[in-house]
Amino acid sequence: MQTSIPIHSATQKQDESIEFDGLFPSTNLLTMHAEEEHFQEGLRIREGLDRAAPGTPYQARLKEEAQRWLTESSVFAPKEKQSPNSSGQTQERETQKDVGYDSHRARLKRKKSKNANRETQTAEQPQRTEAKPRRHNHGRTKPRRTKPGAQVEPPKPDSQPEQQQATSKPPARAVEVNTLIEDGKSVLLGISPFAVAPKGNLLRKQQIEEVQLLPCGRTACGKGDPRNRRGLEALSESQVEALKERTPRCSYLPIPTELYNRIIDWRPILSESPPLAAMLQQMLLGTGRDENWRVEQDCTSIPIPNSKLFAMFDYGSRQSGCSNDGLNSGMLIDLYQQEIDEDFQMSDWNGTKGKARVVKAHGIPDDIVHKSKEVMLSPQTYDDWTLLINGRSANRRNHTKNLRAERLEEVSNQRPAIEPPGYVRSIQKYLNGLPQGRFGNGGYGIFKPEKVRLAIDTARKKCTREKRRDEELRKLFWLRCYPQPLYKFCDHFPRLKAEGANQAMNLPSNILRSMYTKKDVELDLTKAHLACMVPLADREGIKVSLLNEYLRRSMDGEDIWSDLAESFSNQHDWDPGVARAAAKKIYALVYGSSLNNLFREMTMLYGKKTEEYRSFDAFRPVKNHELVDELLRIRSRLQSVINRRGGMQDAAGSFIPLSKWNETKNKEDRWRGVLAYVNASYEQKLMAEAFRVAEEESRRERPRFRIWLYQSDGFTMRVASKYKPKNQIERLQEAVRSKAEDLNVPTKLEIDHPGQT
Repeated sequence: MQTSIPIHSATQKQDESIEFDGLFPSTNLLTMHAEEEHFQEGLRIREGLDRAAPGTPYQARLKEEAQRWLTESSVFAPKEKQSPNSSGQTQERETQKDVGYDSHRARLKRKKSKNANRETQTAEQPQRTEAKPRRHNHGRTKPRRTKPGAQVEPPKPDSQPEQQQATSKPPARAVEVNTLIEDGKSVLLGISPFAVAPKGNLLRKQQIEEVQLLPCGRTACGKGDPRNRRGLEALSESQVEALKERTPRCSYLPIPTELYNRIIDWRPILSESPPLAAMLQQMLLGTGRDENWRVEQDCTSIPIPNSKLFAMFDYGSRQSGCSNDGLNSGMLIDLYQQEIDEDFQMSDWNGTKGKARVVKAHGIPDDIVHKSKEVMLSPQTYDDWTLLINGRSANRRNHTKNLRAERLEEVSNQRPAIEPPGYVRSIQKYLNGLPQGRFGNGGYGIFKPEKVRLAIDTARKKCTREKRRDEELRKLFWLRCYPQPLYKFCDHFPRLKAEGANQAMNLPSNILRSMYTKKDVELDLTKAHLACMVPLADREGIKVSLLNEYLRRSMDGEDIWSDLAESFSNQHDWDPGVARAAAKKIYALVYGSSLNNLFREMTMLYGKKTEEYRSFDAFRPVKNHELVDELLRIRSRLQSVINRRGGMQDAAGSFIPLSKWNETKNKEDRWRGVLAYVNASYEQKLMAEAFRVAEEESRRERPRFRIWLYQSDGFTMRVASKYKPKNQIERLQEAVRSKAEDLNVPTKLEIDHPGQT
């Protein structure tokens, strides 16, 4: 039930119904504004309680406001009345007067007194010889006051009996407007043939009926200040209803009909109110995000300029049309909050800095948000589509025709900028030739529906930022439709890359591993990027004894990344784990990165994981580490060799010229492309040895294992249930160890994720 707020009693407790009986008793025009505002606030609270669902936070907040309103009501409590007279009727202590006439007489009396005092002072003081400088107003204008005209008639003598005089209305007359100046704003306190508008403009007699006092103390006529927050209580019920029926000026986006029906079940009014549906559409399907607002909830941090908000309610992109109707952007937001989502919150509008409002929070059900994300990020098949704003049927192209044959044709016809080595082509042939049923064969596939759903849930939990969360969800939504990974060549790198429809190889480890079984094992090459510098340096007679020593210690289990991290983190309050991850960025030196770029990458990684962004200088001590110093020395020598020869031979013996990067790099940076390519060619030659063993295994009637996912310098394999993973892993490790010795690459194939070994 509802809470009672009696209008004239601050001490009376709340009962079970809201009652606003009677008008304000005061006749003082200077206090009518405050009383009217207080009264309108009470009406707003009552209307809110009428609509609020029982037991919700919104109802609890309104009850608190009702209690506060009740306490403040004592300021406007009516005056005590005299005891009944002989006729049994009561009489107020003070007789009502015509305020306009009374204030006019008092003003004339003060004016005469002021003029008399001025004449006396002028006669007593000597006349000045210099004229006083004239004071300017600098553009500030006072609201004009109309002089009392002859039409202002004094009240008639009190000739009626007291009883009749108390109940009769004063004769109709034109009363001078009374204004109260507060912070440069004019507040209308009376009715006059010449009323003062908010900006000081005169309203002529024929406009008087359009003048109304709003709860904020401003008139509803003329253009209002867009930053002035007026509430919905300033509008009549018919105005609010008309507002909800306007036609939005924005794009009408289609959504699957099943999603549309779910939304209408949640809020039926959306089927009847296009502007409110347009606001929800912006929430669910809007792609823009404000990077300065980092909110973890989906569909937040969305900037909504006032111009876009006005367009949703058919006011174009300007404030003027909305203001002329006595509206502002805050009222439109309040309407959405009142009718659709009580948990909806937006930041304040900042006109001085040109900042739009940004969505801070909402209460849209999770299933609606998740389904909307799926529609935006995946090509899922839906037979029926509907426009969210007006509910009309919409045609939509079918995104999910079987593209496997087209994908295979595109991959086979690819011509990369640099012809890949033969051993890289053999890796691609093995991976793209895997049976499709291994990945999407109903309940038996690697990416079966229940596994993908588990990965989607993991992505929503592990990715705290919406942008990153959407990136991973897009990969998973597409993966449901195209479960088999296909691989293409990189144009300027001897590695494979994922074909666009399936990005399983680019999923973060925690999301990818959520789909693993106990028979899935990850293996990769230990410090492969650093290790492949060794054969390059040996070919050119460059000493690498220190680098070799660190790599051998790493193969024995020593963590060289923690050693590197201590060089810059031992004198500050650092997170050890994140500092170690930042130290791994040293890999970039192998591929030609500059020191400034290295420090920038380390700064960004540390800041992203800890929300603490340190300066480049905090990471510079790593440059003095002996291993980094040797890497820079080796790289400098190789740079000279590449520039002198115009290129360098890769692991297959092919010459890789600088000219291959003419269109992609500046002349002074082309050596970086050659160095990165040749280094990675040794890495992929070691990887090819593991795939050679897997290819031989695939010729068996019942293969004991398969490599089903390529991961650049590693892979994921699945061992058949009848065989022990340990034996198959050792076969692959031995093949890679033997090839690494032949190539003089100090690395090994190690287990990164063990499965059930």
